[in-house]
Amino acid sequence: MNFEIKNLIYRIFVVTLILVISIIVVIASATKFIPEENEKVMNSDDISVKTAVNLPILMYHHVVDNADNEMTITPELFEEHVKTILENGYVPVSLEEVAFFVEGSGDLPDKPICITFDDGYLSNYEIAFPILKKYNVKATIAIVGSTVGATTYKNTGIEIIPHFDYEKAREMEKSGLISIISHTYDMHQAEHLESGDNVRISIGKLENETEEEYEKFLREDFEKISLAIRENIGKETIAVAYPRGISDEIANNIFKELGVKVTLATTNGINKIEKGNLNSLYKLHRYTIHEGISTEKLIKFLEN
Repeated sequence: MNFEIKNLIYRIFVVTLILVISIIVVIASATKFIPEENEKVMNSDDISVKTAVNLPILMYHHVVDNADNEMTITPELFEEHVKTILENGYVPVSLEEVAFFVEGSGDLPDKPICITFDDGYLSNYEIAFPILKKYNVKATIAIVGSTVGATTYKNTGIEIIPHFDYEKAREMEKSGLISIISHTYDMHQAEHLESGDNVRISIGKLENETEEEYEKFLREDFEKISLAIRENIGKETIAVAYPRGISDEIANNIFKELGVKVTLATTNGINKIEKGNLNSLYKLHRYTIHEGISTEKLIKFLEN
């Protein structure tokens, strides 16, 4: 066999070898991304594969040194609650984050929790907010539009617990820790301070009004609080905390129509929040928290 033939055979061998090696590499590269029959592509503990979470929500009101009823808690106990929540692995999140999870545009931690305050008392700003900043904890405050910045009840001159104003609300929002939501504009009236029979103590329909009248009032009230929050804080209102926890299907349907993504009730219980299930965001349970709830009781609520 002469030199030219040997050289040709050698070249064919080399080319063939290169092709075989290339095919093996391609096959190996492709198959390494195909899981075995019983192997999961991602760990089930990974946040990105969650489809549902359990969400406890706590409802506070007024923080004051002489806490003596179910609407008040001392600064010391509130701080102990915050520390207990964190020490037990819970991660406070906003209602916006919860809505993003359900809509599929965000994730939630393994043990999310929402801390909420109703009514917008000045103590939320002066006492609770510094504690929340100290521990870098998020919370939601539901304000009543007619009492923002007020120290007296409407035009009566009767003193009420002071409420923070929109300047303080903006400061808290800008911190990234506090989210302001609606507690209605004027559907959380004080029965003993109102005149007449048609007192709006809650979102519920009055006995002597038609469904059309009720829907009109409800829409106008939401438009007023939404406009006030938009103009003074610069955000849209995506959540409503029902005064006294009272609601009905009419209100729920109207709020959905108006773009409200989350509504909060006052019944005890843990919420199951499901990705893709928008209805899992309505009439969410909340535990009423006050001075009578020790850290031990708090943990029992959370582990219910």
